[in-house]
Amino acid sequence: MLLHWLACHGVKVTAAEARIVLRDIAQQLSAMMGRQVTPWEVDHAIWLAARSGR
Repeated sequence: MLLHWLACHGVKVTAAEARIVLRDIAQQLSAMMGRQVTPWEVDHAIWLAARSGR
């Protein structure tokens, strides 16, 4: 589901590259939010958004 969601948003990556994307997003969100955000949290948020059709 993650690869499909990324592709729909113009990010076409392999599964290995998707892990790097999640890690990088988590690091950026952690810096922006002032708390630790994990790649799992990013993946879960994307999963919830995809599930709801967003």
